[in-house]
Amino acid sequence: MNNSVYKMLTEGWPKVNKQASNPQLVRALFSAYGGRDSELTLLNQYLYQAMVLREQNNMFLSELFDAAANDQMQHIRHLGRLICRYGGEPRFISYIGGRGISWSSGNIYYEKNADRMLEKSILCERQVLRHYKSILNSNILDNEPKQLIERIIKDNEHHINLFNTALNS
Repeated sequence: MNNSVYKMLTEGWPKVNKQASNPQLVRALFSAYGGRDSELTLLNQYLYQAMVLREQNNMFLSELFDAAANDQMQHIRHLGRLICRYGGEPRFISYIGGRGISWSSGNIYYEKNADRMLEKSILCERQVLRHYKSILNSNILDNEPKQLIERIIKDNEHHINLFNTALNS
């Protein structure tokens, strides 16, 4: 496994205790958790990419996407717990115009070209970062959940750096 990914995976996670119910925050978290451009989409996209690249004998990128998928799974677990701690149910949905939209595998970018996989993964990571930064800028977070979101942001920024490095090598 790529050493920089392994180091990232070993960083600790901030603890978030039970919070007062906050439906506004729960709805905001759903976009990053299970929306079209979300951690769930990234997880499934990276699993797909890792399998395709393994079949192409591109083990370096396959392992990179496997490691990134493991991170996305951690993000989903932590976000799901955060949603629960704010009184929500960790469903894979997002809200657009007040209407709940279920997650779909149609959100995944099915591509077999390694460079296009990396380019699309960078774009998707940036979109998820926008969701998080919007949540941080909304001032609806206490310190504990803010630290968790910042920790997830750190991982996603690291993924972008790794994907850019792979794309440019």
